[in-house]
Amino acid sequence: MVNYICFDTETSGLDHTKYNLLTAHFIILNKDLERIDSLDLKIKHPHYTIHPKALEINNIDIVSHTKDNQSMFISEANKSLVTFLESNKQHYRFIPIGHNINFDIQFIKSSGLLSESEYFKYISNIPLDTLSIAGFLKLSGYLPPTQLLNLVSLCKYLHIKYPNNTSNNTPHNAEYDATMTVELLKVFKKFIDIDKTNSSANKRRRED
Repeated sequence: MVNYICFDTETSGLDHTKYNLLTAHFIILNKDLERIDSLDLKIKHPHYTIHPKALEINNIDIVSHTKDNQSMFISEANKSLVTFLESNKQHYRFIPIGHNINFDIQFIKSSGLLSESEYFKYISNIPLDTLSIAGFLKLSGYLPPTQLLNLVSLCKYLHIKYPNNTSNNTPHNAEYDATMTVELLKVFKKFIDIDKTNSSANKRRRED
């Protein structure tokens, strides 16, 4: 059985060699992209390197973040994540899903949230990136040539609503972005499913 893992991170800046990983949200999904389990992590550090624009976007108050009882240092967060992955492990590694996912993968590895070997043990190195998929759909005419490809703009254009059964509905929050990425992928999949249905119908008409 193939399972997926969608994840998103929020950070104190864009450079994974310089800035801190602050939050991460992981969603385990079955082959039909239905939610099986999830994990939300808040990560604190003894010292921070902060780009003010990053915190302006993700609305993280670094003082409150550090004092939050749910915040944990990276070693504890690593144990929580490995336990989460192990408890949901199947015969095959999880296929990762994300929007501009390489950014998140770099921070997960460079921060020590998962070591290279831990990542490889649980997660495939061939991701499904909704940003790349959106670029292809734009090229193929499914999306307008002027369409912005950031997550918020795509969801707004496609009228994707935030599910009611999840708790945090603020854009640029790791839970929000991971959840909306899954919803976006479902819509992209429908594009292909509709095309397959139409192609089959046209084939039947030609045969008749």
